[in-house]
Amino acid sequence: MVLMGGWVYVAVQGTGNVMNEFRGYEPDHEDFMRLYCRSLPEDHRRRYAALEALKIGFGGIAYVARVLGMSRRTIYTGIRELAAMGNDDH
Repeated sequence: MVLMGGWVYVAVQGTGNVMNEFRGYEPDHEDFMRLYCRSLPEDHRRRYAALEALKIGFGGIAYVARVLGMSRRTIYTGIRELAAMGNDDH
């Protein structure tokens, strides 16, 4: 297990390839995420959760939902809102 920048990685040996699997942030980082999220208005909370989940990738939505006490549906809504914001630039 390797800790890098608040991330915990586990190297998984497979068929000659080594994969990095996200195992979650350190507890202090999760506490900070919760504190920051509570300081935001509801619409910003959704988008913050969505950004965190997208940053993590596979399993990110379930992980962030658990850490922030938010439904996965809410995070999916935040992802759609972020996508719509990107479409406003054109």
